[in-house]
Amino acid sequence: MAKKLKKITLKQLGELISKRVENHYDAIAFAEGARGNGKSTFIGKVCFRLKPPLKKFRMKRDIAFSREDVVKQLSKKEKGIVWADELVNVAYNRDFYESGQKVLLKALNMYRDSGNVFFGCIPRFVDLDAQLQRLCRMRIVIPKRGLAIIHEPVHSIYTKDPWDIKTNMKIEANWTLKNKKPQWHKLTTAKAYVRFGKFAPLTEEKYKRLKKEKRGRVMEEYSMRDDLKEKSFYESLVEEIIKGDMTKEMFHTVIRVKGIKAPTAKKAVNNILAERGDKHRWGHYIKDARGMTEKEGQVHSTKEGVLGF
Repeated sequence: MAKKLKKITLKQLGELISKRVENHYDAIAFAEGARGNGKSTFIGKVCFRLKPPLKKFRMKRDIAFSREDVVKQLSKKEKGIVWADELVNVAYNRDFYESGQKVLLKALNMYRDSGNVFFGCIPRFVDLDAQLQRLCRMRIVIPKRGLAIIHEPVHSIYTKDPWDIKTNMKIEANWTLKNKKPQWHKLTTAKAYVRFGKFAPLTEEKYKRLKKEKRGRVMEEYSMRDDLKEKSFYESLVEEIIKGDMTKEMFHTVIRVKGIKAPTAKKAVNNILAERGDKHRWGHYIKDARGMTEKEGQVHSTKEGVLGF
């Protein structure tokens, strides 16, 4: 007999998660799906249905949009809710997958005995660090608005892949190639499905307002950090330039690696030189292939013209 997915309600799911915390287990879940499919709506609806011993969900207090806020909440809360909305952009930092996940992983491991429920919204579960996947107790797939497929890890002593990702990718590829409707029940980790609707109008308005406010603060904060990093880069670049050993080729290589265009870099260097009270500019320090600065090259060319060579 073919396996069938169990239909459960949001209330039942909230009770299951609350029961896990009551039994002194951590509850870490990731919701994945394309933008606009309703990941945040679903997580919000589950949060409102969590029961004691968990503290009552407060949207303003419990939603985090920055890496620092996520870690801070994990470190201070007990039997609380931490909802990392737009987790892949937690801090809106380009190096999230290199360093952000390590910070998150450390925090989740360190505070596992606090009895918190952690929700992270992500585009693709398979892109998560393998250790984060292993910490996850529930994978929530939102294939389309209004439908959530609940997955649980495979319980095996020896498996290195508790989410059976390779097997499930083959199963999914099979129905995709044959142009069949998704057969969620065939996935080895799929256990249940939940139907859900939109937020109530007032809740939706509150969520959008909060998201705009919190995300705006994060963007502003990280923009300032990027500005400081950029200024630090140019300060270091100027130090190298005024030593008098940098050629045009070296200069262009350095800024190309940073993804900066030459006119932008030259302007920034000249501004720093001016701020320092230096009368010289970029062209007085950078050498060409002949080992001459731009100024020296101009003088040399003038002398050549006078002599007739």
